Amino acid sequence: EKKSWKNDLVYKRRSDKFFAGRTLGSITALDVQRFRSWLCAETFDGKRLNDLSANRHHQFAKAVFNKMRAWKLFSGTNTFSEVKLTDETRYQRNRCLTKAELQRLLEVAHESIRPILVFAVHTGLRPKDMRELTKIQVDLESRSIHLPNQKSGKREWVPLNETALATVEPLVKGLL
Repeated sequence: EKKSWKNDLVYKRRSDKFFAGRTLGSITALDVQRFRSWLCAETFDGKRLNDLSANRHHQFAKAVFNKMRAWKLFSGTNTFSEVKLTDETRYQRNRCLTKAELQRLLEVAHESIRPILVFAVHTGLRPKDMRELTKIQVDLESRSIHLPNQKSGKREWVPLNETALATVEPLVKGLL
């Protein structure tokens, strides 16, 4: 039931290619580092992977080792735990619209989508969550939105500020 299972198949295929014929117990920390380097040096589907992609492959393989140990199918050391992941802070991007950019966007947007844009800006909802939002998920009393199907598998509650509440309230009450 994992939502990213298709990615896991890609990670498995690439891991199988690099570690072909090897047993878990024969993989060393040096092999893990070489695997990471190989991932960044090879071309997959016409593209080279970066350190972030190598981290995802690394985390997948580490999880496989841990699952094998939990199922008592492997009792050795998880060598993927011995190699550090690349620090991802330099890749993080925090891009927000300035007030002037938001104002310009609202000026040029069709009037039918302005409320949607305002609501999105004030809640920070993902596009998928915006598209799938139903009246039942909006709790006007607690001034929040219930999001049951998040990528993490956890339920989330998103608070509504005055602007978001004023935008969604007429829709929920059926006034529009």
